[in-house]
Amino acid sequence: MKTSLAAIVVASAIAAPAVAQQSVARQWNDEQLAAIRRDLARPTVHARNLYHVSAAMWDAWAAFEPAADAVIAVNIPDMSASDVNAARNMAISYAAYRVLNNRFSTGPGAAVSLAAFTARMNALGYDPSYTGTTGSTPADLGNAIGAAVIAYGLAD
Repeated sequence: MKTSLAAIVVASAIAAPAVAQQSVARQWNDEQLAAIRRDLARPTVHARNLYHVSAAMWDAWAAFEPAADAVIAVNIPDMSASDVNAARNMAISYAAYRVLNNRFSTGPGAAVSLAAFTARMNALGYDPSYTGTTGSTPADLGNAIGAAVIAYGLAD
């Protein structure tokens, strides 16, 4: 029995609030693992993608911790926020979303994976269509980090 794309997206969006007690990084890791299962068996490609998404999330986290160093997005300024946890979650989400969309935009499970990533952003309350990188918001930070990681991946 074939499952429709709409059914998968709805199920993903419905399931999203159930994992709210998990960190946002864990939620994005779960999205990436699900995308890997839908994709072809390409261990070296997926290992690289796992690292790059993890590095993007770390760099987003580290931007709010002056003592932490970025791994890839080294030109990102230190950030501050009245609610650091909420700001980190937003920056992490935008960074992960951008890298995941870039890395899983082709392949056998692309349509389902991209829809699932968008559903996760929506479930977290973020606008997946926002692509700004030059402002001072956590979304801009996450998008800038995502862009830096994508550029890094083109040259590594």
